[in-house]
Parts: sequence; C-alpha cells; structure tokens
Amino acid sequence: MNDYLKSSNNIKESQLVCAAAGTGKTKVLVDRYLEILRSKEAGIEQIVAITFTEKAANEMKSRVRDDLNKNTLGLKYDEITKLVDKINTAPISTVHSFCGRLLHENLSLIDIDPLFRIVDEVEELVLRNDFTERFINERLRSNSADLLYLLEFADLSVVKNLLNVAWSKQSECLVCFNEISGKPVKGLVALFKDKHKKLTFNKLKEFFDHPIIRDSIRKIKMLPRVNSTDTLQKAFDVTIKADSLVQSGTIPDSLWNGALRDALNGRKRGNKNSWGDIIEEARNYHSELYIRWKEIKDDFIPFNAEIEISHIKLLKSYYALVSEFIESYRRELYISGLIDFGGLEIEAEKFLASRSDEARKYLSKFKHLLVDEFQDINPIQNRIIELIIELNPDIITFFVGDEKQSIYRFRGAEVEIFNRLRKQIKPLRLNQNFRSVEPLMHFYNWFFRYFLGEAEPELNFDVNYPVPIKPFFRGNLPYTPVEFLIVKEEDNEEQSNSIQDFSSIMAEVTFIVSRIAELHGELIVKIKDEELRAAKWKDMAILLRSRTHQALFELVLRKTGIPYYTTTGIGFYNRHEVQDVINFLRVLLNFHDEVSLVGTLRSPMFGISDITLLKLTTDNGLFDGLRKYFSGEKSIKDKVSEAERKQLDHFYEVYQKLDKTMVHLST
Repeated sequence: MNDYLKSSNNIKESQLVCAAAGTGKTKVLVDRYLEILRSKEAGIEQIVAITFTEKAANEMKSRVRDDLNKNTLGLKYDEITKLVDKINTAPISTVHSFCGRLLHENLSLIDIDPLFRIVDEVEELVLRNDFTERFINERLRSNSADLLYLLEFADLSVVKNLLNVAWSKQSECLVCFNEISGKPVKGLVALFKDKHKKLTFNKLKEFFDHPIIRDSIRKIKMLPRVNSTDTLQKAFDVTIKADSLVQSGTIPDSLWNGALRDALNGRKRGNKNSWGDIIEEARNYHSELYIRWKEIKDDFIPFNAEIEISHIKLLKSYYALVSEFIESYRRELYISGLIDFGGLEIEAEKFLASRSDEARKYLSKFKHLLVDEFQDINPIQNRIIELIIELNPDIITFFVGDEKQSIYRFRGAEVEIFNRLRKQIKPLRLNQNFRSVEPLMHFYNWFFRYFLGEAEPELNFDVNYPVPIKPFFRGNLPYTPVEFLIVKEEDNEEQSNSIQDFSSIMAEVTFIVSRIAELHGELIVKIKDEELRAAKWKDMAILLRSRTHQALFELVLRKTGIPYYTTTGIGFYNRHEVQDVINFLRVLLNFHDEVSLVGTLRSPMFGISDITLLKLTTDNGLFDGLRKYFSGEKSIKDKVSEAERKQLDHFYEVYQKLDKTMVHLST
C-alpha cells in the first residue's frame, strides 16, 4: 500500500502527511474524510476538519457534498441524504471558526457577552486605530512614565505602530512580558548575551553550510597557494579558517575584529602575476562568497552590555505599555460585545487550559481531528490543538502540510512546530505531482535537492528536500523547459561597488525583458497532450524577491512596449493609474513637489515627454520653468511642440479647476 492509500484508508491511526505542491493534498484530506464516513467510524458532527482559510473550508465541504451525491461510498439513499443535509453545519472550518463554535457552545462557562459578535479584520483595524489614539492621548495627559521613556527613542507614529504589532502577536508578547517583568537587569543581560551568541553562531553556520558556499570553499582549497600578501589569497585564508572554526562549533574572532568582513566585503581582484591563468577562476569563487555574504553581513552586530542594559529598560517600558494596551483594548471590545479573531483563540485556549470537566466533556464528542496546512500553524493555534489531544486522548489526528510551503511567518506561523512533529511521528509522503510535466520535475528535483539539501536539518526552522517528486504526466517537451539567463558582469576597479551593482541589475532587467519579447508568439504553451499554442503576454510573469527594483522592470517594460500589470503587497495603490492620481493630488496640495509634478505630467493623463520636461527645467527647477511657460514667456514656449502645448494647457486648466475645488472643500 503506497503512502497515499495509507493516508486516506488507514483511518484508525493518527498520521502526519508531508504533501508537496501539486500532489493532491486537498484530495487526500477529502478522501480520508469520506473513508471515515463510509466506514461509519464517526458521524459528520464527530469529525473536526481545520483549514487555513474559509475558502478552503467551503471547497472541502463542496467536494465532500459532490462525492456524497455521486454515492461513491456505496451507502443507502437515506443515509446519503442525511449526510448531505449535515454538511452545511459540519465542523469543517478555519481555526477561528472552530474557536467561535467552541465559545458559543460553552457560553455559560466563559466570561464574555453571550451575544458577542465577531469583528472581521477590517472593522477591527478601524476600531483599534480609534482606540490607539485615545489610549496614547490619555497616557500623554497623565504623563505615563513608560510612554514618555519610549518617546525619547521614537516618535508617536512609531510607538503606535509598535502597539499594533504587539496586538497582532499579543499571546507571544504577553509571554515575553511575563518572562522579563520580574527578572533583574543583570540576569536579563546574561540571558540576552547567551541568545545573541546562539543567534550569531546559527547565522554563521547557515552561511557556511549553504551548498554554494560549501562548493566554493571546497574548490578554493584545491587551488594552488600564492603569495600570502595577495589580497585574494588573504581573503581565502581568513574564510577557510573561519569556516573550520564554525564547523567545530566556535564563532571565529575574525567576525568581530573585522578580518572576515574585510575578506568577504567587495570583490577581491588578486594579482594576475601571482595567480596566472587561474585568476578568473579564483575571482569567481570569491564572487560566490561575496554575493552570499552581502545578503547577511549587516546581521552581525557585536554584543554590547551597556547598550543591552538600555535596551532592557526600553523593553520593560514597552512591554508594560503593551500589557496595558492589550488589556484595555480587549476590555473595550468585550464591553461592546465584540471579539476579534485573536480574541477567539485566546478565549478558546483559556477555556481548554482550565482542563475542567466541561472542557473534557465538550471535546469527548469528537473522534477525528483533521488539520490542513499544518506548516502555517502559529503557537497559540498549536497549543489549542495540543490541548484538544491532551483532553481527548482517544481522538485520531491527521495533519497535512509541507514545510517547504510555509510562507506565513509574518502572520505568526512557525514552521518549527511542523518540524518538531515530523521528528515525533514518521511522516507519510505524497510525492507524485499532478500539475507539472516530466522535464520540469527533473529540474525541480535537481535544483531543490542541491539548494535545500537532503539531510535532516539541524535547526527546527530549516527545511530540507528528502524525497524527489515524481511526475504524473510523462513525456518530453519540444523546447527547453528551464533557462538560466546569466548576465556577465564586467569588473571595473574605478567604479564603486554600488555603481557596479546597479549596472548588473540594469543588465539583468534588460536581459529578462528582451527574453520575454522573444518568447512572445512562440509555440510553447501546452493546452492538450500534444498541442501547443503561441505564447501571449498574459502567459508570462516576473517574480521578484522584493519591490526594490520593481520600478526598473516597469520602466524597461514600458520602453519595450510590453503591456503589464503589477500584483504586490500594496495592491490597489500600486496600480499606475492610482499612482498618477495620487501624484496629482500631491501637486494640488503643493505645486513645488517636483517629483509628483514630473509624475503627473509624464502620466497618460497629460503625456508630456521627458525631453520636454528637461527643456522646461531651468536652473531653478521645473516649477520655475512652468511658471514662465504659463506666464507666456516666449523663450520657454518656443521649446515646446504644438501638440504638447495643448497637453500643458489642458493640465493647467484641470489644475486650476481642481485647485478651486480644493479651496472650497477646505472651507
């Protein structure tokens, strides 16, 4: 019996399933649910299924309902009808909805308004912003020592933001507050020093254990030694010694005395006379080290006890204010009969953590607990699940997840929880992919096994790639499925690193956009087993690790005439037409804002070219040139074409109308 059948059919044992992307994770969850119903091991009301989103919960209900209507379980008609009727109220939901149900069914035992209403994230944010303003103002009027001390280091907007961050992670913040509130400063300094040492070592170990770094160091060791005064050789010697110390469990002194930073910062050229024909090879190895080091070098800060003492005082004030904020805001919500998602979890945990007879009785009615996307569980959700298992030891659990797909750490998810469970329970693995074709799967397996490694990770927050994924769809493609676009960098000793970095980024952007233009229209999009169609613009996507260089991509795409749209974390406000409107609003508020003025004039609303804007710009700036243009100064007007004069006049007409409206609105 393969792992898929074991996971769906073996319903009398608790199981953990590692399901890679595209391997049928949702299907195995539904199949197990249906198998429980078919075997009559439990009724619908006795199976708790927890999903990550409401959409996933509704999809699971829909799939179960469809399979029941098809009678794939071989049950009698009246049995099927009863099951279908119960699906809508089945405990298939997010963890928040499960907590809400738990609270509603135990209202007499919980100290909240029986008519409480759950507020969604948007409404809660509006309420919290209003409360935060009142909370801060009240503490300013009462000269709160904690708030005033924080304001010595940060302005009000930062303090407000910190309170909001604390609210989003309130359970963990209160734990931290309890940890430090009763401890003396000296003891906390020692604790922080120990944590600093561990974090520093783990970061260094992660760097030196990276497959690319390991490979580079191995090759460096095979190079013939040259003069020890050579800059490249010195860098190699320091790096190899540091690596050796890290592998033996020690943080090298070179990290703090500057030697390691000097060895890895910037590109080391070396002397061609010393290295001879292998100079480029040696430089390439160092370049690999430099590229990786550049990403983490700012993470290493020496421990300073005096600074930490001031940090501890700051933390004590911060946590005291946070504790007061959380307690006051939570009380205000409860008085109003409101509860947010975080509050649902806190109250549910509090009820279960009482370990009362009522809590045990409530949980005893459940026979199965199914949890989807377990890699994205956060600490309080995990504690709730652990309490369910503790108070109902007979419950059979089924957890599905994939540590490689944990992407919600910014919302409190901790992949460490999944990894710890993986060490306690031998996982079943779903490794047949139903989405990708064979050549792509070969590449994924090769790349990620090299990149993540196959060995069991030493750190709980690390992930590995232990089992290759098998393709369901076999067969070759008539084109290369994966391409590496390698931009050759030209080293120029006279240029600073920042200039060289920008040049390489610009070259990379241009290269990618050019390749997209080449692919457009080629027969590369698979629509049936053997049929291909021409690639359209909408078939292509550019994935960026951050928005840092997004503007460059947009610039080159526009210049190349390639239509595009952006989908990023800032969503609506990132759309060009919205940015154009925002720029115009800024101009209305301040005509001297030249950045917004340029953005407005260059936008499709007015379409003034960059060349014309340069012609209009005087020694005193664009504003001065526009002032002279609109006052009719001939020497300036003659610089603008007839077509663009109309556009500029149109801009001025719209500006004047809106400017009058702005004045009217402000009064």
